[in-house]
Amino acid sequence: MEATYFFNAGRDRPYALNLNQVNPQIINKQGAALNAQVTNPFYQLLPEDKMRGPLRNQRTVSLQSLLRPYPQYPSVQQSNTEGVSESYHSLQLRVQRPFVHGFNFLLAYNYNQESAQEYFNKEEQFVNQFRWEDGQRPRHRMTIGSTYEFPFGRGRRFLAHSHALADGILGGWTASGIYWYYAGNRLRFAQLDVSGDPRIGSFDK
Repeated sequence: MEATYFFNAGRDRPYALNLNQVNPQIINKQGAALNAQVTNPFYQLLPEDKMRGPLRNQRTVSLQSLLRPYPQYPSVQQSNTEGVSESYHSLQLRVQRPFVHGFNFLLAYNYNQESAQEYFNKEEQFVNQFRWEDGQRPRHRMTIGSTYEFPFGRGRRFLAHSHALADGILGGWTASGIYWYYAGNRLRFAQLDVSGDPRIGSFDK
């Protein structure tokens, strides 16, 4: 029997920082009104050699697109930004019974707990604020395996001096089996925009 504990920690993992976000509080407050088309203030504002892209040739744009810090660009990201941390804990157990009288048994179990920093919603992404979230991979993994050699035939306990024909029929048999158990992936929800009362319903006692 053996047991192993493993721990790994990481910090300042790179991520892509979005620099061209609209304040989500404005989006939540104004809603569909931000989809309204308005006159494009950048329409042919500069010569083509000074300003390229579709924005220069669009007479109207959505109101929301003009609320970006850099409205002349659809996306502005800073790559390889340092700041994300992660951690991993693992407890590994192994129990093995070596071959004795033709029987072998092995059990391996792994419990892991991994977590990493990420954005929970648009509001946290806008202010670049991370929170610790559990990973999705299963925490419990177990494997059981066993092999049994039937004690019949040459070199075994019974019929060790049997005729070749009998040994070919009755001897040399082996049975083996394996069982895996993996807990399911942890349930995660993506970012959701909820309007109205999010409760399913109420029940009278």
